[in-house]
Amino acid sequence: MDAASTALIASVTFRLAVLKGDNSTYIPNAIAAYDFVHRNIDNGGWLRNTVDPMTFHTPAGPDQPSPEGQSFVLLLEAARRDFQDWVESEATLPSGGMAGNHLVSIGSK
Repeated sequence: MDAASTALIASVTFRLAVLKGDNSTYIPNAIAAYDFVHRNIDNGGWLRNTVDPMTFHTPAGPDQPSPEGQSFVLLLEAARRDFQDWVESEATLPSGGMAGNHLVSIGSK
């Protein structure tokens, strides 16, 4: 499994959950993907188990970091943080509060 594309897909899953106001359908998969990605970050902070960014069909070598993979990890971290913030803010809305209304208020800041 390619850790870079996994990071990208998981980041989009967290973002879509916030946009759609749905924190249950695919979030367990996104959390599992997040855990997988973090298990593939080495002590130097580089994402490993990626594909060769020049061919896209062969694994990257042991000393070949993926710049794309690094950026996808940052997207994943930001999306997960924003998702967690959204979940925490939803818990403080009055009962019957609509996620869509909440998202509009975030966008108008």
